[in-house]
Amino acid sequence: DNYVCTENIDTVTAISPSNQGISDLTGIEDFTDLFGLNFQGNQITSLNLSSNTALYYLDCAGNPLTSFDLSQNTALHTLKCNGNQLISLDVSANINLQILNCSGQGIYPTTSITSLNLGSFIPLTLLLNATQMQGSGLTIHVGTPQRVAQAQNAFTVGNGSISAGTTFAI
Repeated sequence: DNYVCTENIDTVTAISPSNQGISDLTGIEDFTDLFGLNFQGNQITSLNLSSNTALYYLDCAGNPLTSFDLSQNTALHTLKCNGNQLISLDVSANINLQILNCSGQGIYPTTSITSLNLGSFIPLTLLLNATQMQGSGLTIHVGTPQRVAQAQNAFTVGNGSISAGTTFAI
């Protein structure tokens, strides 16, 4: 039907308009109980999910997104934002995040994130997927000096887990 009646908005927990040529998600903020959102492969350039605090799964891969703010989405477990035009990504507030894919594969393969902020609480194991980003000059902020040391020991160019030019910082 391409629409949801206003009185039914609070019962919708998942929306998946992937590969539909959509360029605008205005109104998505009204779906406050939204648990899963998959709009990969569209033409979304901006995104406001600050009211979607129950969001657990977000797949926005393959859109021309240049930035978005997920600081209010602390329930977020899975984030797939690969193939966008992001330059920086801050997931430091997403303390439940367990799966992160922000590589440059997909519609926009030239994605070159230069700053990734994991903060002090996000598991360093997320770097297994996050460091598959193309390009060099990536700075990964991990929150504390101890985590910088852990990251530098675990993720090296030598073992193939990071690209040359990647650095770790507080």
